[in-house]
Amino acid sequence: MSDTRNRSILASVLTAGGELIVFAVATLTLPAAWLIAARWVVGATGSALNFVVNRRWAFEARGQRKRGQAVRFAFATVVAVSLGTLLWWVGVSRTTIDPRLMHVASMVAVWLVFTYPVMSRWVFTNRRATNPMSPSTA
Repeated sequence: MSDTRNRSILASVLTAGGELIVFAVATLTLPAAWLIAARWVVGATGSALNFVVNRRWAFEARGQRKRGQAVRFAFATVVAVSLGTLLWWVGVSRTTIDPRLMHVASMVAVWLVFTYPVMSRWVFTNRRATNPMSPSTA
């Protein structure tokens, strides 16, 4: 595995750990009807923290334009958190799996299939370096 992928996995594990703790508390304190909203809010908040950590440490994208990355990441986050929440809801409503365990399973599945590939290929790519018409490469 590449250093970038290892750092991204570690960043995701650390930020996900915080999400898991907050969601576990939510399952103990909120009525079941509120857990879908809680799952989405916790995921979105964790994703914002994940962006900062991945941008600075995993993908080392400090020299790139933050605004473009933030817009791409926000779009990817809305999709990823919505997919994760949908997967969580389907799992909880159709199985007897504990909502906290389903939260972990949905996070891992979405990260492997969607989040990491999108971050590495679209969000944190150096858009200028990959653009053949860019003045810096001409």
